[in-house]
Amino acid sequence: QLAYVQIIGLAQAKLAGVPMRSGSEFRTADASVFAYEIAPMLILLLPAAFAYFSLWRRKTLDTIAASTRTAYLASIVLALGFGTLAAFVALRSMDLFVAFTVASAGLAYTYACVHPPAPYARWEKRIRTVGVCFAVLLAANTARFALGYRVQAIAPDTFRASSQWLVQHSRAGAIVFNVHWDNFPMLFFANRHNYYVNGMDPIFEYAFDRERYFEHYFIDTDRIAITAGRGYTCKQQTCTDDQLIPLAHAIKNDFGASYVLVEPSRNPKVFALLTADPAFEPMFAGEQETIFALR
Repeated sequence: QLAYVQIIGLAQAKLAGVPMRSGSEFRTADASVFAYEIAPMLILLLPAAFAYFSLWRRKTLDTIAASTRTAYLASIVLALGFGTLAAFVALRSMDLFVAFTVASAGLAYTYACVHPPAPYARWEKRIRTVGVCFAVLLAANTARFALGYRVQAIAPDTFRASSQWLVQHSRAGAIVFNVHWDNFPMLFFANRHNYYVNGMDPIFEYAFDRERYFEHYFIDTDRIAITAGRGYTCKQQTCTDDQLIPLAHAIKNDFGASYVLVEPSRNPKVFALLTADPAFEPMFAGEQETIFALR
């Protein structure tokens, strides 16, 4: 179900023109992704597929147990499918592409080297040598990404001060409206006392409740409507004036939240309106975030 929402559900939402803010894993592959992520996996997958085809053509598949043959073929087919989705739909499929590629390559290596049928016996040393060389290159490529992630990573104590304030001043289980879903990991890291409205990719919010997704989307993107100095959001992608919903009503009644955590640098319009709206009371200001309570 998770894979369906992340891959099929996301593709359907994209085709329907639904605006979706999400991480880089939801974009399609560019040249660097092909060079450093997809190409290394294809170097594993294509020989595995070729080996299976060769065994089938030579009618020697019977030398492999039936259950293993099924796993071998299924891993190739699934790897190709998820690789296509990773390249042309969303990089979220890369995890599954890698997993099934490694499975198919492992099976191919086993039956080409450990128990090689006659067609591959004379290539055993060459295959082992190529396998070792590729493993070293793959490890070096992985280390390159690991070092990059360490440089780009967000400190886990980013919202520690505001999280501690919430623990000390809010009732257990009180809901915090975190404007951005990507705030959740740092909040949850320091505070299991409260609940948050969204901690996963927005596609899950959309799959769960489309109306609340759009209400949150317009706040998240700082595209709230302003009428007579008050902020409004909407339950649909496009709304008329009579369909607008006051921010306080949406956050309190539709999301059940008692607090709002907003970053002024990311949402200057929302921050300004919350500050001016008597329905919200500023309670705590951290280095980059402010907590408001609903009156």
